[in-house]
Order: sequence, then C-alpha cells, then structure tokens
Amino acid sequence: MNNEELEYRLLLIKQSIDVLQEELAPNLKTRDLVLLRYGYNLDEINKLDDYLFNLMMDKRDITKKDFKEKLCQIRELPEIPNGQVDDILEGYKNSGLY
Repeated sequence: MNNEELEYRLLLIKQSIDVLQEELAPNLKTRDLVLLRYGYNLDEINKLDDYLFNLMMDKRDITKKDFKEKLCQIRELPEIPNGQVDDILEGYKNSGLY
C-alpha cells in the first residue's frame, strides 16, 4: 500500500469516527477525539501535553485567553476559534489530564 492510499484510508477512519461520535455520543469529548477532529499532529500534541503537564506540576491555573494564545503559538496560527479552544479544554478535563 502506498502513502496516498494509506492517507486516504486514515481519512476515512477519521471521518467514520467523527460521524459515530456525533450520532452515538454527541456530548462525548475526550482528548483523543478532539485532537483527532481538529487535525493536531504528533509534535503539536506533545507540545500541548508538555505545556499542560508543566502547568499542573507548578499548580498554576490558566485562563482561557492564555490557553488560546498557547494553542495559536503551537499551531503557528494567528487565530483559533473559541469553540475549538473550549472543545480541547473539555477533552483534556474529561480525560482527567488537566
């Protein structure tokens, strides 16, 4: 199987997971589901995990504004929609990771 076919199959799997989640458990948000939904890559996930881990270890709270700025920095984007920020925060909380 070549890379193009593998990428296509992975896209189909992702889309299937999105549909199942929306149909069967629309309120279910876990870290893995939201990061998959928004297309975070391994490097971005590691940076985000490290950031939240360090906050937790230092027992520091974070504001939504600070978290959004960090997401923009990690993804190298000027803006990220508030809905995505909320989903990611909720996913981490629901997974017991922050």
